[in-house]
Formats: sequence, C-alpha cells, structure tokens
Amino acid sequence: MTSPAGNSGLRQRRGFTLVELLAVVAIMGILAGVAAISLRGLRSPALAGAANEVASAMKSARQMAIASGRRTYLVIPIANNPLATNLFRSYAIFEEVAPGQETTRPDAGGNYTTNTTSTSWFIPRTDWRTLPDGAVFCNLAASPYSTINIDPFDGLTLGQFFRPAAQAGSAGQEWRSFDSFTNISVRKETSPGTPLADLQNAPFIAFSPAGWAVYNNAGNGQGVGLRIVQGLVRGDQIAVTDTNNFYYVETDLNVGRVRVRSRDSYR
Repeated sequence: MTSPAGNSGLRQRRGFTLVELLAVVAIMGILAGVAAISLRGLRSPALAGAANEVASAMKSARQMAIASGRRTYLVIPIANNPLATNLFRSYAIFEEVAPGQETTRPDAGGNYTTNTTSTSWFIPRTDWRTLPDGAVFCNLAASPYSTINIDPFDGLTLGQFFRPAAQAGSAGQEWRSFDSFTNISVRKETSPGTPLADLQNAPFIAFSPAGWAVYNNAGNGQGVGLRIVQGLVRGDQIAVTDTNNFYYVETDLNVGRVRVRSRDSYR
C-alpha cells in the first residue's frame, strides 16, 4: 500500500503537461517578436537621424548660397582622393569661386583674391562630417520622384559589394549610379591662389544664389534626391545590408527646398 507521502513524491517528479509546454513556447515566441521589433526600431531611427543630419547640411548649403551670391556644393567622396576619408559616408560643404570672381572673405593679408584662372576654386565651409556606422550614401536621383521604384534593389544580392558607376539610371533604377561628378579644386581661405588638394570625380548637390538645386554643371533648377541606405563600405565599394529601409533627402523642382522622405512615402 502506497503512502500519501509516496504519492506526493511522484507528483513532485512529474514533468510539464502539454498545455504548460505550449504556454512556454507561446511566451518565448512573443518575446522573440518583441526583440525583433526592438532591433528594427534601433536601426530605423539611426538611418532617419542620418537623413535628417544631411537635410540640415543641405539647408545650410542653400542658405549660404543665397547669402553669399555664390554656388555652394554638398560633396560626397566616393573614390580615394586627398582629404577624402570614409568613402560613401562623408560629406562637406564648399563655396565656389568661379573664374573672374573674388573670394567672399579676406586672405591672410586682408585682401579679397580674384580668381584669374580658367577653373573654379572651392573654399571649404564646413569640416568633413560622417554618417553613423551602418548608414551609407547609395546614389543621386533626379525628378520626378514618383518614378522611383519602391523596391529599387532588384537584381542586387543582399550584402553584395558593388561600386556605383557614373551612368544615368532609367526611371525606377536610379539607385544604380551617381549620375554626375565634378572635380573639386580645394583652396584655403587664407591662400586661395594655391591649391590645397583636388577631389576627383566627386558627386555633389549644388545650390545657386536663387536657391534652386542642381546636380550637374549646366541647366537651371532640378529636383534632386540623395539616397541613404543601410550598408557597409569596403574600399571604394558598398554593400546594401537592408533593403527594407532607406531615406531620400530631396530638393523640390523649382525652388530647392529640402525635405526627407522614407521608403514608405513612395508607395
């Protein structure tokens, strides 16, 4: 005859029931889902923050152009150049001194120097700034933005390193290229007659004294978008690591006002 104490010991050694196991599995699934949402939430604000920082720089460049009466350039290094570090992740603002123009600030001797050469000088107006880790510049795109493919990474293997080429992209495929380059002859404010360095083949968004934006050296105002994606840089190549999130920092077609748009806004 089994004692009550023996029955109690058997009950204590009994395993979990099926209902209890299912409850544990359900709780673990809920926790995993919450963790995944949290991780996505950590990435997206970082990317949005990078886009907002670039938008602020572009607004500053536009204001400088209007105030100085000179074109200003937001420049993005994508090739190994003197002064250019953090390829696909850096940007700086330069003021253009075209042939025949004077500098807008005095040199070391207090003089305003006239550019007597046949090429433009570019005076730095900011230091180089760098996007947060994991955020990279992917391409420039032109208006109309309604043609931009909401899933622009078709044909690209996730994590595949590639180098955007200087080629025009068809509508919906603008992600494949930086369409226009310029050579930036960097000059010091204190000695603009002496070149400091040259940035070769640097993509840019320029603002005119009228406030409109342009991404080549001809024509009037254009709508310009600069795409920021989640990715990695290796040498002078980039790899996109998340196709679900990207931001465009855009200027409007006629005036050049700056705004930030997310991927979902193109649906």
